[in-house]
Amino acid sequence: MGIKEDEVRLLISKAQQRIQVAIRMLHEGFLEDAINRAYYAAFYAALAALFTKGIRTRRHSTVLSLFGYYFARTGEIEEEYARIYRRLKEIRESADYDVYAFFEEEEIRDAVDQARRFVDRIKEYLKQIGILD
Repeated sequence: MGIKEDEVRLLISKAQQRIQVAIRMLHEGFLEDAINRAYYAAFYAALAALFTKGIRTRRHSTVLSLFGYYFARTGEIEEEYARIYRRLKEIRESADYDVYAFFEEEEIRDAVDQARRFVDRIKEYLKQIGILD
């Protein structure tokens, strides 16, 4: 199955939208919603990257594992970004499923910024391989 560049562009567009919503939620004080949107920004960006390898999956744990395997392990994308993605997933799961979870605004602000960096790095990768201008 070849790369469908329009699908990759659609996924990265969804990632960028989720970052904008995360920022808005953060400013409005909805911290758990902000982290959820920040995580999904990274999730869609990771999916976009995996699509460039012909890999299609929607399972969150699988996306995380395959991103590490195909990008961080190979050095195509720095290991730092796999760690960012893993941490966003952990925080999002805690925010969504742990009724006792509590987050400081600064922690969520940092997570949103890390998600933005992740999306920006995937966009850079997509430019390097000629999918984005």
